[in-house]
Amino acid sequence: MLAVADGRVAAKTADRLGIETGNYVVIAHASGISSGYAHLSGFNVDLGQRVERGQIVGSVGKTGTKVTYPHLHLNILGGQRSRIGGRTLRYRYDFLQFLSGDMTPIDPAKKRNQRVKVAYMDQFGRTHPPDAEVIWPFVCERKP
Repeated sequence: MLAVADGRVAAKTADRLGIETGNYVVIAHASGISSGYAHLSGFNVDLGQRVERGQIVGSVGKTGTKVTYPHLHLNILGGQRSRIGGRTLRYRYDFLQFLSGDMTPIDPAKKRNQRVKVAYMDQFGRTHPPDAEVIWPFVCERKP
């Protein structure tokens, strides 16, 4: 998992019996925004550590209760007045809207069928588009 934006590790919780999120990392970003990465199989960051966009936070896992397959549970949280890329964030934010390179609004009723451009980092460490403020939390490789 990659840090979606620059920030500081605000919380790091190891998997314990009964914890739904399993291994969990929270990164605090600018303007009160934070990103949370749950169900990790391991950590690559420490509490209080400064991280840069695209830095490895941890590995995909299936830690936590009721988890049956490896995956990432990504949360984007922020105060009502938090802003990034010209958009105001609410408490629980739709991560696809947050990661949208052009900040395309997503209709909550249609979001499962709506296509959204998302900024990402390729396997060579280049961000697309280059001026993106946040990226998709996985390294993307072009299909052969």
